[in-house]
Amino acid sequence: MRRPDLLPDPWRFERALFVDLIAGHELTSASFETISAVHWFEVIPESLYPLAYASLAPWTRQFGVAAELSQRLQVFHRSNALLALKRRSLLRQAIAIFVDAAIPYLVLKGPLVASLYADPATRTMADFDFLVRQEDLGRAVDAFRQNGFVVPDRMIGGTTEPGDAPPMTAPDHPETLVEIHSILESTDDLDSVWLRAQKYEADGIEFTAPGPADFFTHVALHASRHHMFDAQLRSIFDVHRLLINWRERLDWSSLQNEWKTQGVERWMMVTLLLANVLFDAPLPFAIDEEGFEEPLKLAALQVWRRMADRLPFRVGLLTGTAVQQPVFTTVKRERLRVPSGVAGLRIRASKMALRIGRVVGALGRGALRPQNLRLAAQRFQERQRLTELLERES
Repeated sequence: MRRPDLLPDPWRFERALFVDLIAGHELTSASFETISAVHWFEVIPESLYPLAYASLAPWTRQFGVAAELSQRLQVFHRSNALLALKRRSLLRQAIAIFVDAAIPYLVLKGPLVASLYADPATRTMADFDFLVRQEDLGRAVDAFRQNGFVVPDRMIGGTTEPGDAPPMTAPDHPETLVEIHSILESTDDLDSVWLRAQKYEADGIEFTAPGPADFFTHVALHASRHHMFDAQLRSIFDVHRLLINWRERLDWSSLQNEWKTQGVERWMMVTLLLANVLFDAPLPFAIDEEGFEEPLKLAALQVWRRMADRLPFRVGLLTGTAVQQPVFTTVKRERLRVPSGVAGLRIRASKMALRIGRVVGALGRGALRPQNLRLAAQRFQERQRLTELLERES
């Protein structure tokens, strides 16, 4: 990678090897001799385990530690490959529901991004995201419910974001959520997004998705402005794959003007730079890296999970009210209601046990140690500073 100084300690060598490995950079024996297999698993995001396994394949015969790592990752690769087959079936089913109900839809992120990986099965996904028009959101929810989709117990009692339907799962695909949105955090000009939408094909499935410019902006801003780069290493790698495959097909001058109009240009510049310094993604135009040095350093810290991320102590973690039935909203956040009676008691008990387990697990990992509490406070300050630097006018 071009800027190893941006990698956080501890285990900087392990992080550097991982980044170079999945980016496809040439490695040497020294790259593997300086790392610890145990520490490697401390820094690799689980969402990138299948990709790490596939990337290690050329090196397992040359380096013992590569073979050791590969052996431990193999089960995750196989599991995700099987899930990819099930997700393919679920995507076909979801698209068919929209088509049969005559509801225009757009596929967001996952399936199209996965098609740009060397092996699409190495790109993990926990859900499918779809965009529909606000006036179609209620019909979309009804259509999926009529086809057996339900709000899973683990989501009941949670909160929907504005413009979102409650997350749902199919009876035969409980591991993958279907999330239906009517707004995008990347733009408020949805009419233009719909007008520029295009047909795509991935893994033998044809679907409609935002045009390349809108799609790229959405993926980048979802990782940066929406998630504040928090544990978004996979998403930055997605940006890398998009730049590799789409750099020549986008009108970057028009995009820059649009980003300025939307007030997101600084977020986009840091996202592009981060993909470049970590994975050597090709920059589509010159960016003054020195002028973004501070936010770039802060963003590079956020993409890696740290002990502070494991602090599950939030207000109301072990308490909290819940009301009656799943609802959807287009104007405000609302809590997904817990059913009454025995079913509701069962869901409440299950969620409480899960919360207690998380707290006990966090305590066992030392989440309340003074240094980790200081890390949590430091992380909050980093995000505040990142927002200050990137939300100001360009």
